[in-house]
Amino acid sequence: MNDTLRWCVLIPCLNEEAAIHDVVQSVLALGVPVIVIDDGSDDHTPEIVSELPVTLLRHPQRLGKGEALRSGFREALKQGFEAVLTMDGDGQHLASDVPRIVAAARSNQKVGTPPMHLPTGAFPGPARNQSPTPKVASAGTRARHWIWLTCRRRTLYSKRRF
Repeated sequence: MNDTLRWCVLIPCLNEEAAIHDVVQSVLALGVPVIVIDDGSDDHTPEIVSELPVTLLRHPQRLGKGEALRSGFREALKQGFEAVLTMDGDGQHLASDVPRIVAAARSNQKVGTPPMHLPTGAFPGPARNQSPTPKVASAGTRARHWIWLTCRRRTLYSKRRF
């Protein structure tokens, strides 16, 4: 990520009242904009998040983590962000890791590439002497294509084989 790239943290959540406040606060302490997507929680998660200086999106019913992320991606684009970093709302991801992830993304960005080609560029595909892409990787390829269709942003393959 270059220094001028606008990015935020997306946090999808469902019934995370025990952890969500601390998770969001730890990201806010980094000075990073946060978008929280509540996927139909029936506990106090939305009320807790609504008291914090973040964008809160709420699904009236459970639509799944994938739809929560799609909602967050659309909102990030609407707000003019060019990249996102996702974290779970249950506390399993640490905000203290965010600076290292951003630094890695910045160091892996190719000079002169547009922001949409963040840490990985286009999926390189197998080398001439390699077997075709395994079925597991093909699922990732389909997911990246889906993200492109939804957000009009290319994603990079983060599990490169070197």
